[in-house]
Amino acid sequence: MPLIAACVLGLPSTTLAQRAVTDSVLRKGEWGAEVVLGPSITGASVLRFLSSRTALVVGANVNVSHSKHEIDDGFPIPDQSSTQSNIDGRLGLRRYHSSPREHLHPLVGVGVRSIYTKLAADSHAWTAGGYGELGAIYFFTPHVSLGATGEVSALYSKTTQRGTNTTATSTSTTVNASLVRVLASVYF
Repeated sequence: MPLIAACVLGLPSTTLAQRAVTDSVLRKGEWGAEVVLGPSITGASVLRFLSSRTALVVGANVNVSHSKHEIDDGFPIPDQSSTQSNIDGRLGLRRYHSSPREHLHPLVGVGVRSIYTKLAADSHAWTAGGYGELGAIYFFTPHVSLGATGEVSALYSKTTQRGTNTTATSTSTTVNASLVRVLASVYF
């Protein structure tokens, strides 16, 4: 008798554990947080699901680098050091697709990016443009996934350098492609 009671009481938890991943996440109103790791970018994003397959993505990347060049005393050139900081923000929509494998979801996304870079004491750059991403994520549990995306972006940049009596401005347009960005995500 105790064996039958244990089986009956255990049945609902077994049924819940076997629910499809998409039944417990990727619903309208769900939230997600992801860490983005890539060859030249590290950041974080927040996801807000607008439907069971579409999410609003708001993200930021912050990078600071400092370099110091020490010159041997035999040279008349003084020591040089510089610090560069970069803030990259993004706003986009991401669409998750179904696949024959329940835990694997291809994704495609588009959005806008804005970047501010402080190059030196009197030099900075503003960059703005759009991006597109293509990749897939794999759900290990209903609340944890790992994925990879590639990204293409088209950006317009304006750099300003100020001297003692002059100001120099330059503009550029670039198209960039990143190889692989790794997305580690949690959903709640």
